[in-house]
Amino acid sequence: MKLIIIVGIIAVIVGGILLFKPQTISVTQPEPVTIEKEVVVEEIGKRIKDAQTAHEADITSKAQAAYDEAFKQGMLDVEIDVRKQYQIENDAALKELQKQSQSY
Repeated sequence: MKLIIIVGIIAVIVGGILLFKPQTISVTQPEPVTIEKEVVVEEIGKRIKDAQTAHEADITSKAQAAYDEAFKQGMLDVEIDVRKQYQIENDAALKELQKQSQSY
């Protein structure tokens, strides 16, 4: 019986030593990953900005020409409307004068 107890105690001690034995854990850092898309996006953004800057004067002149044409057309439309309204008023005044002329 004493032998069994001694063997049990030795087994527990050996098991504890094996269980709590210092373990070395090696942790490796993952290799840094380079994302090429970021570089491409920055490069394409720079290209776009450069192209826009290079064409800005041409685009501005075309836009100004289109604005001038639209402004001219708008002013012409207003003139036509005023002339039509004036003609309507003139015709009404002429009819009134004709009525007055016939009544005498």
